[in-house]
Amino acid sequence: MRPTLIRNPWPGLQSFAKLLFALVLIGGALFGASSLASAAGKSCNSGSPGERAVCRAEQQVGDRYVWGAEGPNTFDCSGLAYYAYKGTGVGLARTTAEAQSHKGKTVSTKNLQKGDLLYFDWNDDGNADHVGIYAGKGKMVHASSGSGKVKKVTLSAYYKNHLDTAKRLAPTKPTKPPKVDPKKPSTGETQPPKPKPTPSSVQTYIEITPAYG
Repeated sequence: MRPTLIRNPWPGLQSFAKLLFALVLIGGALFGASSLASAAGKSCNSGSPGERAVCRAEQQVGDRYVWGAEGPNTFDCSGLAYYAYKGTGVGLARTTAEAQSHKGKTVSTKNLQKGDLLYFDWNDDGNADHVGIYAGKGKMVHASSGSGKVKKVTLSAYYKNHLDTAKRLAPTKPTKPPKVDPKKPSTGETQPPKPKPTPSSVQTYIEITPAYG
């Protein structure tokens, strides 16, 4: 005796559910890709120099760590700080973390602002050998040689135990051109005196001929 086959009473509904599920997956994938593209293309032209620097640094999260690199796709720690602040109106030399640590104003680690540079002394020799960029809410962005990439991390006790100093950079003041008086020559040279007009022969005759009365 053959077994009785029970047919699905709602074959159309099951097919529709599968189609709907597939559309949800495709839509999620497209939304995720769009979000990533939007984040990558985010403009960093607004806000303070520190906020713009954080924005530029966050866009590099995931890029590889390469010693001596300063971007645009590979970085070391000081190279990332230099790249982040480039074009923000704040001067920061492309040097080592130790050399960069002498720039700016020292600030309390309890009063950090976005863009403050955090310097670490991993060797405990009194010299900064690593730098990160404070990103707000207890986090920083840095190019990590240990993980081999740019990361955004929480400032846990692991980092705080080696934090040496924090510096805040001020915008570079533009040099004002010297004022030039439009009435005076810009070269500083004096103008030659204007020649006096030579009297005509008629004028001379009248002036030197005595009058007879």
